Amino acid sequence: MKKNWLYIVFLALFLGICLIFPVGTWLSGPSEAGANEVLSQPPKWEDKRGNWNDAYLQDAAAWYNDHFYLRQELVSTQRLLTGKVFGTSGEDSVILGKDGWLFYGSTLEDFTGTTDLTERDLYAMARNLYLMSQEKPLIFLVAPNKNSLHPQYMPNFGAQAEKTTGERLQDWLRELGVNFVDIYSAFQKEPVLYYATDSHWTPKGAALAADLINQAAGKTTNYYAGPFEPGEPYTGDLYEMLYPAFAGTEPDWIYGGQLDFSYVGNAQRPDSITLQTQSHESGSLLVYRDSFGNVLYPYLADSFGSVRFSRSTTYDLTGEEELVVLELVERNLSYLIEKAPVCHNPTVELSLPEPVGSLVLEKDTKANAPEGYVLWQGTLDSTPDVQSSVYVSAGGDVYEAFLLKENGVALYLPEGVQPDTLVWETGGVLESKTISEKG
Repeated sequence: MKKNWLYIVFLALFLGICLIFPVGTWLSGPSEAGANEVLSQPPKWEDKRGNWNDAYLQDAAAWYNDHFYLRQELVSTQRLLTGKVFGTSGEDSVILGKDGWLFYGSTLEDFTGTTDLTERDLYAMARNLYLMSQEKPLIFLVAPNKNSLHPQYMPNFGAQAEKTTGERLQDWLRELGVNFVDIYSAFQKEPVLYYATDSHWTPKGAALAADLINQAAGKTTNYYAGPFEPGEPYTGDLYEMLYPAFAGTEPDWIYGGQLDFSYVGNAQRPDSITLQTQSHESGSLLVYRDSFGNVLYPYLADSFGSVRFSRSTTYDLTGEEELVVLELVERNLSYLIEKAPVCHNPTVELSLPEPVGSLVLEKDTKANAPEGYVLWQGTLDSTPDVQSSVYVSAGGDVYEAFLLKENGVALYLPEGVQPDTLVWETGGVLESKTISEKG
C-alpha cells in the first residue's frame, strides 16, 4: 500500500512538471522574442494556395518550442551555466569574451582574416566608392567591429589578422584617393569607446566620429570634449541576445551639451528608416547609416542646416544634398558590392580593342535609376585582375561600370541607348566582348 502511494506521488509530481509549460503558456501567453531573435509564426490550417497544410503539426511544434512558458528564463540560465562551465556562450551569434566583454559572432572571420572577401572584392568596394564620389562629394567611414579595436578582450580563438577587413579596405581607399574617415587610428589613441556588452560605440565614441566627419567636411566641432554625464544603466544588445530574461547593465555616459536641431516630419526614433532634421547651421547633408548611426545622428543634425538620414542600403546619390556621408559597420562591408549605387557612371576617354566573343547584359527597367536612365547588369566570364576596372561602350561613349561580387558588373545608360562592347583585364591581357541583351 505504501509503495502504491509512493508511485502516485511520483506520477503526480511528473505530470505536474509536464503541465507547467503548456498550462503556463495558456495562462500567461506565449513567450516573446529576445533581442534580434526571429521566432516561428503561429501554424495555419491552410497553405498559401488555400490547400490543407500538410506541415501543420511540424509548424505547431516549432511554434510551441519557440514560445513555451519560461522559455527565455530557461534559455538564459542554460547559457549562463554553459559560460561558467565551458567558457563559451551557448549562442552562435555571441562570443563570450574576457572580463565580461561580449562580441558579435559574425565578426570572427574579419578578426582572424578568414573572411571570404578577396582582394578583388575589396578593390571593387573602393572603386565603387570612388565612382560614387565622382557624382557628389562623399565621406566614407567604416564603423570598426569591436574586436578590431579591442582584441585583448577576445577569447583564444586564434591570432588576430595583421590587418582587419576594414583596414584592408582603407588601404585601397587611400590608393584611389577616396575621402574617408579613419576611425581605427583615431579610436586606438583614446580610452575605450565601445560598450562591453553591446556591439556599438558609446555616445562619446559617436561624438568623436562626428568630429572627424565634420573635419573631413571642412567644419570644426568638439563634441568629444563633452560635457558627458551619467545616463541610465545600459543593457547591451549582445547581452540581451545571450541572456534575454536577465537584466545585466553597465554604466553609460550621455552627451550633456546643447544640441540645437529639430525634426522635420513625424519620424523621430533613432532607428527610423528615414529621419529629416534642420538647424541654424549651414550646409545640406545626406547620411546613409546603420545602427551605429543611432547615437551618431544627433551630432550631425546639430552640425548641418538640413540633414536626411537613411538606413537604406540602396545608396541613391541623385538627391539635392550637397554632401553625402556613408557609414557602414565593418562586418557588413560586402553591401558595397551587392548592388549598384544609384548614380551616373562616369565616361572616360579610352580606345577599346576589337571584341572577341560575346557576353550577355540584362536590362532592368524596374530598378531604381537616375532619371532618364536604365540599369544594365551581368556577369563576366573570367575573373578580372585585382585592379582591373570594367568599361562599357554605348552610344559613342565609354562608361566605367560598377563592380559587384562574383565578377558582376552594373551600369546605368540613358534610356534608348544600347551597350555594345565590354572590356576588362585578366592576366594582364585586355578581354573585349560584344554585348548582347538577355532574352
